Amino acid sequence: MKRQRHLSAPTEESSGAEAVTNNIINLIDVVFVLLIFFVLASTFSKDAGVDIKKPNAQSASEIKDKNIQIAITKEGSIYVEQKQVDLEVLESLLKRQKSLSPTIKAVIVADNTSMTGSLVKVIDKCNLAGIKDVSIAALKE
Repeated sequence: MKRQRHLSAPTEESSGAEAVTNNIINLIDVVFVLLIFFVLASTFSKDAGVDIKKPNAQSASEIKDKNIQIAITKEGSIYVEQKQVDLEVLESLLKRQKSLSPTIKAVIVADNTSMTGSLVKVIDKCNLAGIKDVSIAALKE
C-alpha cells in the first residue's frame, strides 16, 4: 500500500524552519559580498604592475607622499601606473600629472638588470616635465 503525501498549510514549526533557512541564506550572501570586497581591495595595492627585481640598498627608505611610479623592465620597456608608454609620451604624461598635483614626486622602479641609459632618459624626462624630486626604488638590505 502506497502512502500519499498531501500538501498542507504551513504550521508554526515549519515556518520557523523556513525563517532559519532564510536567515542562513542571507548570512551567506553577506559573507560572500565581504569576501569579494576584501579580495578586490587586496589586489589594488599600489605597485609598479610589472615584474621587476629591485636592487638592494642599505639606505633605502619608504616614501609616503603622493608619487607617480615609473617602472623600467629589464628589456627597457617603460610603464607608468601599470600602462606601457613610449619615452616620447612620457614627458607629456608627467607634465599633466604635475599640473594636477604640483608637489608630485616620481619614483622610478627599475629592474636590477635594466640598462642605465633607460634610467637616465626617464630621469631626464622627469626633469623636463618639472618634477625635480625623483627617487629610485630599492629594497632595504
